[in-house]
Amino acid sequence: MKIPASFRTLFLSLLFLGSTAPTPAVAEPTSLSLEKIMSQPTWIGQWPEDVQFAPGGATLMYQRHAAARGMEIVETDRKGKTIQVHNTSDLPGPASRINGSTVYSWQGDLFLANPTRHRLTRTSAIESAPRWLAPNLFTFQVGDDLMVENLTNHSRSQIATFRSTDPDSKEKSFVEKQQDRLFPVLQEREKFEEAQENVANIPELTLPEGQRIVRAELRPDQRYLLAIHEPESEAKRDQMPVYNSRDGYVKTEDLRVKVGDSPASNQQLRLFDLKSVTHRPMDYSGLPTWTEDRSIRVEDLSWSKRGGRLALMLLSQDYEDRWLVEVDFENAKLRLIEHLHDPAWHSWDLNEFGWTEDGKTFWYQSEKTGYAHLYLWDGTASRALTKGDFEVSAIHPTPDGKRFFFRANRERPSQYNIFQVDSSGTTNMVTKLGGIGSFDLSPDGNELVFLHSTIDHPPEMYLQKALTGASVEKISQFTSSEFEEIDWTVPQVVSIPSTHQPRPIPAKLYLPDSPTPQGAPAVVFVHGAGYLQNSDERWSYYFREFMFHTLLNQLGVIVLDMDYRASAGYGREWRTAIYRQMGTPELEDLQDGVAYLSSKHGVDPKRVGVYGGSYGGFLTLMALFKKPDLFACGAALRPVTDWAQYEHEYTARILNTPQDDPEAYLASSPIEFAQGLSKPLLMAHGMLDDNVVAQDTVRLSQRLIQLEKQDWEVALYPIEPHGFIEASSWLDEYRRILKLFRTNLDF
Repeated sequence: MKIPASFRTLFLSLLFLGSTAPTPAVAEPTSLSLEKIMSQPTWIGQWPEDVQFAPGGATLMYQRHAAARGMEIVETDRKGKTIQVHNTSDLPGPASRINGSTVYSWQGDLFLANPTRHRLTRTSAIESAPRWLAPNLFTFQVGDDLMVENLTNHSRSQIATFRSTDPDSKEKSFVEKQQDRLFPVLQEREKFEEAQENVANIPELTLPEGQRIVRAELRPDQRYLLAIHEPESEAKRDQMPVYNSRDGYVKTEDLRVKVGDSPASNQQLRLFDLKSVTHRPMDYSGLPTWTEDRSIRVEDLSWSKRGGRLALMLLSQDYEDRWLVEVDFENAKLRLIEHLHDPAWHSWDLNEFGWTEDGKTFWYQSEKTGYAHLYLWDGTASRALTKGDFEVSAIHPTPDGKRFFFRANRERPSQYNIFQVDSSGTTNMVTKLGGIGSFDLSPDGNELVFLHSTIDHPPEMYLQKALTGASVEKISQFTSSEFEEIDWTVPQVVSIPSTHQPRPIPAKLYLPDSPTPQGAPAVVFVHGAGYLQNSDERWSYYFREFMFHTLLNQLGVIVLDMDYRASAGYGREWRTAIYRQMGTPELEDLQDGVAYLSSKHGVDPKRVGVYGGSYGGFLTLMALFKKPDLFACGAALRPVTDWAQYEHEYTARILNTPQDDPEAYLASSPIEFAQGLSKPLLMAHGMLDDNVVAQDTVRLSQRLIQLEKQDWEVALYPIEPHGFIEASSWLDEYRRILKLFRTNLDF
């Protein structure tokens, strides 16, 4: 923790008191301003957001903010020295390894590393999902086509082509039957022409009418192909107008489908025998709790490196059931590994799984105890490798399958380290720095690369042997001296007593250096995403807000940043507390936060403001509308104002659909409570926001106009998406926020 500037000045004065030498001038602390805070973040330093070993293991790759705007990929050696900056924002995709050779896709092309990288393709087509079938033989996908590449003889072949209609499954009309009966020569000619067109003798695999291929998976012996397919979507998509286009004309862009507008896509499995060119549908009838009226999709899949075993993760489209199954190719059946049920919903994450190197043991992640942990399945039974009131994530098995590395907050919810566990369940802490973010295990299983940060310092890159107690080597220095010289407030991680449920509420508390007088003002920041952890001991996604909170501290304002119920990192019960009631338990937690500020830190409860973006903007509106006496004012940035207008994948998990559960939407949407607004409100929204569209703020504005509400305003940003890009937009937005707080909290 940094020494406060005021204490440093006093210390230096006392140190030189009575000295005959001239007293040296004490440098003033670097001044802090909104202009500096909201400028392009490269002034802080181009820190990494994510890091991994390059697929071949010879180099390191990380993602960072580009100097102008956007993201880029940097490749370095093991000392952190830059080798190349790649003009792309994406790290290489999942790699497939065999006998020291790695094949992977990146930027739509295929690469081979052993360990030096070689480009295999440079095409306009998107080649994806490469996987070794045998040494020097791998499969990959180009659109709907499944290909096989032979590196020994440099040949490439297409395994099959898919047709979206099955003529044998359609009932022929009277005229069609008559034509076949009276003029068989026409049918014979048609078959002859089709055979001539298919000179390569590529099997045509037929799907039911109106179906499209989602993914095709080839067994290593090339005998069987599993096709995952679903109905073609005809759902109506939302549109976003682009008012400030380069040619000066208004354009529109298609966006996602609104919640409930698209029927749940029921993905089907069809097993093709490529030898006999026959196929069999695979049904879900043996799955526990499954009924024919429930739709299912394949969330992910994993092949074993040996033995040709394929596991699928299936998710019900009401998000309550997840099944892990193994494909029985010979019998065209699914073998159940694990059934996971959640009466609320299954999360987007915490669902990792795969096979050990020998293909005999299956590992997976489950929240069935209330916290995400690691389990092993040996073909007959499952057992837990980790347990306790903490979350296990980012699981990396070693190449020999005898150990697993993972990230966990075992010591306390706010602190993350890397751990390893062996097949007996013996767990050891590998890093002791805390603040561990992204990490990766080298392809040979001998090294770890990871990002370590603190609340007031962006991530740096570290290397360490994959052993408990091994020495740690820092291989980067990204942060600028200008940033280092500023005396940032390091917030305390605190636990706030709850009057609504048994567990305390985790939070970060920003206190000014100088004691605040009784009746001081305060601001409550509400993080976005809902399911996100922000009260931890790492550099925050909300780094601008972190700096803004230091500025507020310098102005005598206390700041509280809470991990309200719904936040990540605290187990399943905390995550699902908002089921069918978004904006209710979170608002209770904000109430307890304000009471804590008043009772413990002398804050005047009538001088507390609130702000947040996205989900934080939604909660700001809910607070001002439903509890109008809780906050003196609020800034809702890019807020969701009506959950019936948001996208399906996120909203349907938590609130079901508007058609099936309208009560949940009426109870959870701010626009339904706008009558309660009585305090000043600022709304800010980017007009190119394709996540929470600006229509949300426009609709709420019309509602407030009809209700004849006063003291509210809207700031629109014509060229900004959900997360602003231009520094001038950030500055304008936060000038408005600061003005709102200074005016209404009186500081």
